[in-house]
Amino acid sequence: MGLNRWVGCALALSFGSLLFACGGTAAQGAPGVRCGEGTVNIDGECVSTIDPVGISSDAGKSDAGGNGGGGGSEGDAAIEAEAGNAAVDAADANVDLLTACLGNTNVLILEGEAGNPLQSGFVRIEGGNGWSVETRGNGAPSTVVVRKGDWRTTFSTEARDEPLAVATYIDVQRAGEEAANHAGLNVSHNGLACDVVTGRFAVLELETLPSDAAAPSIGNFVATFEQRCDGGPALRGCVHVTGH
Repeated sequence: MGLNRWVGCALALSFGSLLFACGGTAAQGAPGVRCGEGTVNIDGECVSTIDPVGISSDAGKSDAGGNGGGGGSEGDAAIEAEAGNAAVDAADANVDLLTACLGNTNVLILEGEAGNPLQSGFVRIEGGNGWSVETRGNGAPSTVVVRKGDWRTTFSTEARDEPLAVATYIDVQRAGEEAANHAGLNVSHNGLACDVVTGRFAVLELETLPSDAAAPSIGNFVATFEQRCDGGPALRGCVHVTGH
């Protein structure tokens, strides 16, 4: 029909890392809910968990066989447990945001931890006029910028020299200043932005429409994100826009 559509991925949790999942067999449940050995995607399918960037599922785990040979201490176990609990809380927060976004179009939902310089607490922006989506890249976009009011969200894979895809991008840096092979993210408000960005984002749906312009038009775009300014409190959110 002259359009490109990548859809059917969901966030999953593996040893404290949010990964993306694709493909699988039919199942029932809300998006992001765990099912069997995977999660339910936005099409209601139970999908297996994979790591799109080849990071071992053991990454970040302490080495129980290090110097001393006796395994990890109780302190190490407590630190691991605390980190695991924090990761589960972050995953649950992302699932809640994602569920809220999927049922609506032209919506931006953000929830900032206390002390985040851009937003503390919950905000939901939905419908109305003033939405704009800018894309860059020939054919498939490598950058998508969504604007609404004082908020601007930028997702980019230009430094990776590849188009955006339905995937989770981890270890992101500030969009426009990212190093080679890093994806870029920049959520800004009222002209304020982070000097140093860390975090991740996941593109869950990316639909492009035929266009005479050099950059493609967006039919449907769904993404979740987690951004930290200088390693500080997280700003989590999701955006779902259509027909731009």
